[in-house]
Amino acid sequence: MAISIRPFYTPREISCITILLIYCTVYESTPTSVVKETVDNIHTQNDKLERDNPNSSIIALGDFNHAYIKLPKYVQQVSCHTRENRTLDKCYVKLKNAYKSYQLPKLGNSDHNPVLLISKYEQLSKAADKPTYYESRVWNEANSEKLLCALETTDWSVILDGVSDCNLQAEIITDYLLFCKM
Repeated sequence: MAISIRPFYTPREISCITILLIYCTVYESTPTSVVKETVDNIHTQNDKLERDNPNSSIIALGDFNHAYIKLPKYVQQVSCHTRENRTLDKCYVKLKNAYKSYQLPKLGNSDHNPVLLISKYEQLSKAADKPTYYESRVWNEANSEKLLCALETTDWSVILDGVSDCNLQAEIITDYLLFCKM
């Protein structure tokens, strides 16, 4: 069974989350052809999900310990014991070390322990912000006097005559002051 969900808070890199729930009823007495057909069917469904939703995060989980199912590029996330001293329940995702698993106490008469998976999410596209450097001039008394003198003695009507755009006027004034080497 496959379920696609789109939680409100999902990392930007993931379009949706698809949960592939697998319960494989293969036993040691099951014929090899049936086991092969079951495993092939699981692989086919997983490939179809990946093709249909390339930006989806697929989580394949369940109880399929009797059949050897190896999903390419997927990593087992359950590292704790789920039944006595064995790990029978599986949870596969494509990210290595995506979850930390914790064994929880048994529920009722269940022969498997529930597992709590806590995400170790790290943003996939880390845009490292490079430091931005700004240069500022310290105005001392002498520079302040030069600036005031330049502003008072300049005939601005000659320089700004015919310029109505205030952004262009600001640019002209800035260039003039830099030309005067303030």
